[in-house]
Amino acid sequence: MTDRPAHGGVFVLSCVTALLGGIALAAQSRVNGRMAGHTGDALWAATFTFGTGWLLLTLGLALRTSREGLAKTYRAFRAQNLRAWVFFSGFFGASWVTAQAFAVPLAGVALFTIAAVGGQTGAALLIDKFGLGPAGKRHITLARVGAVLLALAGVFLAVSGRLNTTGIAVVVPVLAAIGGGAAIAMSAAYNGRLNVASRNFMATTWINFTWGTVALVGLCIARMITGSMSWPTWGGAPWWAYVAGLLGVLYVANSSVVVRYLGVLLLMLMTLAGQMTGAMAFDALDPVTRAYLTPVLLGGVAVTLVAAAWAAYAATKAPIEADH
Repeated sequence: MTDRPAHGGVFVLSCVTALLGGIALAAQSRVNGRMAGHTGDALWAATFTFGTGWLLLTLGLALRTSREGLAKTYRAFRAQNLRAWVFFSGFFGASWVTAQAFAVPLAGVALFTIAAVGGQTGAALLIDKFGLGPAGKRHITLARVGAVLLALAGVFLAVSGRLNTTGIAVVVPVLAAIGGGAAIAMSAAYNGRLNVASRNFMATTWINFTWGTVALVGLCIARMITGSMSWPTWGGAPWWAYVAGLLGVLYVANSSVVVRYLGVLLLMLMTLAGQMTGAMAFDALDPVTRAYLTPVLLGGVAVTLVAAAWAAYAATKAPIEADH
């Protein structure tokens, strides 16, 4: 058994911060959407998010504790306490935004969301089962599977009013969405392992954003060379369209810390609940999107919150195997 708490103050605080992280992710999605419209390509918006986040974190390396965190991580790698592939967690984040940029225009936001949540939660179950994250191995129990199915039902209910894409043409983008969702779960697991070694969330997040930025910049260069992408106009957007990098830093830093106490599945469900709640609140504040707040959508959000609460309750009752 592990000595990490499965209940109590740390557990409750981790659940709350995971919910807040989901709200930050919802805000980031709204901001990225505005920047994507301004630049003309979602991939430019994602690259801007990672690039500005990386610049902020690089400035943060002026702090001695951040540099010590990087040194601790390197020593853990040299001592073979960390595998090399754990350092490339940022590639998984880049895979997520790439899948989003590819799949949303072809399958629509609603279908993409359902498929991505399926990929997230399915992968999270396996990640916890095999102990790939820092929280140790967690059995696939009936309660955990039930929470996943309930969350999927809630998401489906929430977006059912916007499902209008059918046919064989959506198979590839749906598979991309599933893969992107799984990539987010893997990113959370590996970031958690990095943070256990570094004991500094800024160092952990810097590693994540470094490799994510490298991947996205490389993809942008490749597309510009092939002529499928042109250099955008960066200026002229509202001021809030430029804060996606900061929101991304807050989300990654938060998830890399709390995943140790929640496990990947519960982190994903809590984040999803916060994301849907935040998206609902932002829709309510915007006169243009206020019409989307139908009883069906509100019911879907409520079901997702119940699923997250169910998973949290199940986590306090289930044993956790030691993380070897």
